[in-house]
Amino acid sequence: MAWFRMSQTWSQVLERQMLRQSARLGAAGTSRKFGSGLFVVGSAAATTLLLTNQGLTKPAHCEEAKKPRTSQVVIRPLRWDDEYAWKRLWTAYLTFYETEVDENQYRTTFTRMLSGDPHEFKGLVAELDGELVGIAHYLFHRHGWQESRVCYLQDLYVDPKIRGGGVGKALIEAVYAASDVEGCPKVYWMTQHFNSRARKLYDYVGQRTPFIEYERP
Repeated sequence: MAWFRMSQTWSQVLERQMLRQSARLGAAGTSRKFGSGLFVVGSAAATTLLLTNQGLTKPAHCEEAKKPRTSQVVIRPLRWDDEYAWKRLWTAYLTFYETEVDENQYRTTFTRMLSGDPHEFKGLVAELDGELVGIAHYLFHRHGWQESRVCYLQDLYVDPKIRGGGVGKALIEAVYAASDVEGCPKVYWMTQHFNSRARKLYDYVGQRTPFIEYERP
């Protein structure tokens, strides 16, 4: 169980997404208007929206709600001043996949995500107590079989020291929310078949397809 704070823009996006999810799961509750200071609590049963600064009651089923909260994870868009911390996390991600890029590619990738070009990759980060602990890179692109675009989640990484706390799930759900806003309901990604730890999360938040990837030798 983990607590997450979103910026006001992401709060408004995720509110709509989470309320739809709660409706699908049959979760009890009423629709509320959320502003800044949104907290998202994820559990195996449902996802609940909370505003700690407006005196909303914490859900009875949430054991974490009974404990004092000393820190929070913020999911927000990538910023220019994140470059050093972002590079550290992306390097660790590339190392996991036994891949290296040169300094020019680091700068090119980072700049593209902040260019504002709707055809370029976008970046999200997870921040805990002022430190970046997770990243997600995604791209909207056309699809030959449908009029609407689709979303490709290329990179997802969470600092090993905080894995298992729901940060990866929160990043994926933030990409889902951004895709909904763009009218791109399809979000897809790939992983290695032996990446068992990550696949436990992916099996929960996604649906495995029968396709196998090939590439030019």
